[in-house]
Amino acid sequence: MIRKQFATALAGNAYSLKHVIQRHDWAERERRQYRMNEIEIWQEYIAEKRQLIAEAQTKGEPEPIVLPHPDDVVIDYEKGVRFIGPFDEATLASLNESLKIRDTLIMQDALDQRASDANTVGGVLDRSGALLLALMLNDHMPRRHRLSDVELQMRAMRYGGTPKRELLKLVYQGWRKLGKPVSRGKTFPSAGIIKQRLDRLIECFKEVLAS
Repeated sequence: MIRKQFATALAGNAYSLKHVIQRHDWAERERRQYRMNEIEIWQEYIAEKRQLIAEAQTKGEPEPIVLPHPDDVVIDYEKGVRFIGPFDEATLASLNESLKIRDTLIMQDALDQRASDANTVGGVLDRSGALLLALMLNDHMPRRHRLSDVELQMRAMRYGGTPKRELLKLVYQGWRKLGKPVSRGKTFPSAGIIKQRLDRLIECFKEVLAS
């Protein structure tokens, strides 16, 4: 019946046109009301959790773990509510592991810069691929977890000034804690080589999707 009514409306029947438009308006009002109800609930959630975090900061206590974090809840009055950060323990664990990998890659880059061939003159793609991977991970972090350019430079300077013996230990321990069997003193391939591998991987995915 509904398909028939749409067909007659498209043919120009005024009665069918009226009912199709009314049905669309009813559905749109229901969607809008549902969206506004959802937004109201999440606005209350954000206010409540921010107050909880502020009270902990005032008392000098560690920030409580709140899932989702109020800063990770994005309210869009046209599209509704979306999340840009972890919303349960599983996604929080995944985020924490990604943060540790990023930080270890920054240390790895500093170590790779100490390698015997790190002082050769070359472009960005000749540098250790560890930095490229760290930057890619950093760009995909929730905003509140991203390192700014200044913070990245400060970390690079700090690790650059760390004695090599200590840096070797830090990098080795970093990978061990992540469960990655990276041998002590191992260096990463250049950014150019890693980029080539990523490009090949993307092409493989495209071929699989196309087939």
